[in-house]
Amino acid sequence: MTPVRTTCPYCGEITHLATTEIFLALHDGDGTTGDYSYTCPQCTRTGVHPATRTAVAELLSAGVVPIGRN
Repeated sequence: MTPVRTTCPYCGEITHLATTEIFLALHDGDGTTGDYSYTCPQCTRTGVHPATRTAVAELLSAGVVPIGRN
């Protein structure tokens, strides 16, 4: 699995997460946009980011499984 690089919106730390540490919720409709969240390993707060079409495609190609899909 490819690690996913993101920046915590609270502490500003850049971190690399395993795909199993990321929760991707797709919006209703065509499912090409949504939000992703994770627990920051530095500050332990939950970071939430909007996921554009590009971000969703990158997360899916990295191996992130959307919530509610197996």
